[in-house]
Amino acid sequence: MSSSFAAEPIPHQIDPVLAEYLDRQFQAIMVALRSDFQVPKFTRLPDAIVPGAVIHIASQKDDEDEQKKNGFYVCVANDKGAVEWKRMVLEDPPQGTP
Repeated sequence: MSSSFAAEPIPHQIDPVLAEYLDRQFQAIMVALRSDFQVPKFTRLPDAIVPGAVIHIASQKDDEDEQKKNGFYVCVANDKGAVEWKRMVLEDPPQGTP
């Protein structure tokens, strides 16, 4: 993912300490927006429930049952409103989709 975000110059009337702080923050935002996002990799589902989180389970065990759990998971509300980890099912896109 890349972004065309560019912070405006900081006005000269602002206190120098505040101006320096803002400049550092704007630089950090620009770097973060230009960085490629990588889904965090785990060997098992975490105990923590973080609504909206996406993770990748990649078990290194030779156990076939553990290998079947590999894949992408998203933390979303179920039909009762409780937030839980759900395995995402990946499919090939339809023909002609970019």
